[in-house]
Amino acid sequence: MTTGQILAGSADAPLWIHHPQRATEIAASETGGLPRTALLAINADETEPRFTRFDGADVLILRGVNLNENRRPEDMVSLRVAVKEDRVETVALQRVRAVEDTAELARAAGDRARAGMVVTNLVSKLTNRVKDSLVHLNRQLADLEDMLEAPGPNPSAQELSQLRRQAIWLHRFCVPQADALEAVVAAEPHWLQDSDLVDLRENWHATRRNVAALEAIRDHSRLIQDRIDQATAEASQRATYILTIIAGIFLPLNLVAALLGANVGGVPWSEDGNGFTYLIVGSAVVTVLQLWILRRLKWI
Repeated sequence: MTTGQILAGSADAPLWIHHPQRATEIAASETGGLPRTALLAINADETEPRFTRFDGADVLILRGVNLNENRRPEDMVSLRVAVKEDRVETVALQRVRAVEDTAELARAAGDRARAGMVVTNLVSKLTNRVKDSLVHLNRQLADLEDMLEAPGPNPSAQELSQLRRQAIWLHRFCVPQADALEAVVAAEPHWLQDSDLVDLRENWHATRRNVAALEAIRDHSRLIQDRIDQATAEASQRATYILTIIAGIFLPLNLVAALLGANVGGVPWSEDGNGFTYLIVGSAVVTVLQLWILRRLKWI
């Protein structure tokens, strides 16, 4: 692979080498290099979480929320991890905060750092950041629900659809990530000690809880959307009903006005000085009568 950055170990005996970009050449080294199949796996154009045991190396593909500038969290970053014997090689095409945090822990551990410790810490950091993102999504969802309950305008469909989009994309990668971690725990590779397996199993359960939380967010947002649609439909029906009542009240008045305004002979009160007063009083009586009838019919 292309020369990477040694984040743990020494130049003579590197424990963890991180490659901040895809390898420009895929070639297996005869001494200490990864097998070609593993190199192809961690340098693939499109990846999704999985765990695969190749002949001579184990590959774990992970996803994490995107915390980079001008990026959306649901545009999850890909972290490709390959372990051969007791050496870890990682590839990330974007900045991954979990790599930086784990590198600090590995430097602090010094000679006590191990391949299993590096991998489990990477998994733990990624899992915790997904959990933090879910807390933020739940808070946004609660705010939208409070807005729906409060008097005033309903939440915009764009806000809710954006939240649902985030939940869907996070769920899209968290499900296979849980399966990948389960596969690692079941395989019990030699580079994982018992304590590493315990930590990894806890992260597997945490990922499954994240999946369940994402499904709950998705269902909850669908319920809120249904309530918004129902409230919108009710408001539309109420407005249509009010307009219909108003039109019904003024329809007879419009008919009377049209008849009295006809340019023919014999129009009542056309020559009477009090004709307009009679028209106003008659219209008021008709309006009151209509309102009384509508009230008796329980339409208003």
